[in-house]
Amino acid sequence: MTKAKDPAIVALKALIKSRGLTYADLRQEIGSRGYVSLILSGERSLTKGHIQKLTARFGIPPVVFFDQQAANLFAGRKIKVPVVDLLNPDVEPNPENMDALLYDVALKATRKAQKAHKTLMNSLRDAVQKAVA
Repeated sequence: MTKAKDPAIVALKALIKSRGLTYADLRQEIGSRGYVSLILSGERSLTKGHIQKLTARFGIPPVVFFDQQAANLFAGRKIKVPVVDLLNPDVEPNPENMDALLYDVALKATRKAQKAHKTLMNSLRDAVQKAVA
């Protein structure tokens, strides 16, 4: 039996809610409404085949179904990131917090890269328009 906090269950519930789906809508990916209900209650687990079909249908990465932080972010929940002074050589980060810290750094870096890319593309578009005009 799986736990209710299982990342796969969190992600599946988020998919159902965000897309306004019914259990019957997942018949192609999972099976009957009853089987979807068993998965959401934690009495059954998603199989590799279910996850492959769900990721293909919704265009989401499979990690959403395995990693608790990714599932929480996908579901729109904030994750608690510990505050650690990584520049202080006397501070040794707790190994349990490292995943959250690294994930937070990667998420912030991705957002900055996306913003820089958008700015660059806008500048390029403007330059091309000026050259053509």
